[in-house]
Amino acid sequence: MSYQPVSGIVPQYSTDDNELANGYYLKFYQANTTTPLSMATDSAGATLLVKCKLSSAGFPISNPLDNSTVFIPHVNANYRLVIYPTEEDANANNTASALVNIPDVEPMLANTVTTSTGTQTIATALDNRLVSQTAEDVAGTAALVDTGTAAGEVPLNSSLVPKSGGTFTGDIAAPKITASTGILFGTDTAAANTLDDYETGTWTPTLPNGGTATKENQHLYTKVGNIVTVSGYLSFSGVPSDSADFDIGGLPFNSAGTFQAGSIGYVGSANIPDWLLILSDNSDYFYFHVSSGTTSDRTNSDVVAAGFTQMIFSCTYITNS
Repeated sequence: MSYQPVSGIVPQYSTDDNELANGYYLKFYQANTTTPLSMATDSAGATLLVKCKLSSAGFPISNPLDNSTVFIPHVNANYRLVIYPTEEDANANNTASALVNIPDVEPMLANTVTTSTGTQTIATALDNRLVSQTAEDVAGTAALVDTGTAAGEVPLNSSLVPKSGGTFTGDIAAPKITASTGILFGTDTAAANTLDDYETGTWTPTLPNGGTATKENQHLYTKVGNIVTVSGYLSFSGVPSDSADFDIGGLPFNSAGTFQAGSIGYVGSANIPDWLLILSDNSDYFYFHVSSGTTSDRTNSDVVAAGFTQMIFSCTYITNS
């Protein structure tokens, strides 16, 4: 692991009599052993010391000849902390004469998460692992598995999310966390139709009263709020010669009333400009009606008599959906 500080500020050591540990020597060992562990003067670890002198104020100093080279000791593993009264004792590892002898200490906890209930420590970075301190602070920690040497560890590249909201702080890399806002009003960049129910898509026309038709291209619809516009282009390969109304169904949304709703273009042997496109109340189809002279609806036999082979149409209507 990288070198971690033993304290968030420069530690100041004193004797059992609460006097500053002036001239004493600080030395680290691997936890619970007598194997020396070098300390670094910073997290980069460029300068390593086997031991260091304590200044007249009890601060660690990197140069034993002055009192100004104060630093925070950094280590790269759990450590044993020993303070010796003399340099000779430190060199001889004479722990029997030690002023302070603590067998197992972890480097400073450096990773925290901010939640709605405040800032809570969840992990410490050791040997490329995150060790969960409080399972309830992190979403999904009930399913944590042991991937290292201690129970409840997860890899550093895991996507952890605060369970009670908030954002990550500290040294934790938090990919895939994206901030978002709701709709703004007033001096913002929200479009004029932000609240409209806008939708586009395709639909498939049907002939509910019989016949066969083939789509010549994509049939589209656009819905903005409760207004729907559909379009289509059909080629007829067979329409029954009967008195059933000539209907085209399969509309993507049911109509909210009965009204004239569109226009048609066609290719055939007859000119029939009096045909109107009508939607029935609360239905998913439209039918054809005449504009004057009669109140009858156009039937399948009318389509055959008119010599229809293709039809291009568009329709705009109101929906309750």
